[in-house]
Amino acid sequence: MDNTKHSNLLISAIKTLTSNLFVSNFDSALSLAYEDPQYGLKRVEKSREFSEEYENHKLILSADRDIFHPEYKDQKHSRELTPEKVMEHSMFKAACSLIGEQKWENCSGRVENYNSLNGAINSLFKVLNNLSFKRDKGDRKIRSSTYDIEHIIYAVISDYFVSDDGNLRERTALIYKALDIKTLVLSPAQLVSKLNQLDALE
Repeated sequence: MDNTKHSNLLISAIKTLTSNLFVSNFDSALSLAYEDPQYGLKRVEKSREFSEEYENHKLILSADRDIFHPEYKDQKHSRELTPEKVMEHSMFKAACSLIGEQKWENCSGRVENYNSLNGAINSLFKVLNNLSFKRDKGDRKIRSSTYDIEHIIYAVISDYFVSDDGNLRERTALIYKALDIKTLVLSPAQLVSKLNQLDALE
């Protein structure tokens, strides 16, 4: 299948699944808005150069653990690191303390301070990297984590965060728990099961 045909099928599927709804970051607030996915794709393409620079920046930051926390590079440490141990770790507690208790959504479901939310999630994600909790390995995975973080942020106003990446699900669940965010973290199979349950209730 050629790229154009594949792209058109993907756009058509997105339109069907979303009814052209997407999460918008407008005036430092997250809310639902309408946008034709074809237009959205063109908009994203215009910022490709910036995206590549940001990916490179993330790649450089990923070396922080090796420089400042070499004690967490040990594979035994990584295997034994549970979500509970992360929550009790002084580095994670310090980050949570700096973030403080915040209510991310208002009564209408809008996240009114995107910059604070972005900073909080990026900070906790970096701590998880430094502690080697479900850490991405290899340049390609580290670059893609740039977009993983965006998905974590934008899903805050959704009922579900869905990913087939088990490590990302565990990281996201831990971050949401620390920030008292109610979005459920599911695998695609769990989402299908959940939707089937909801259908059965109707």
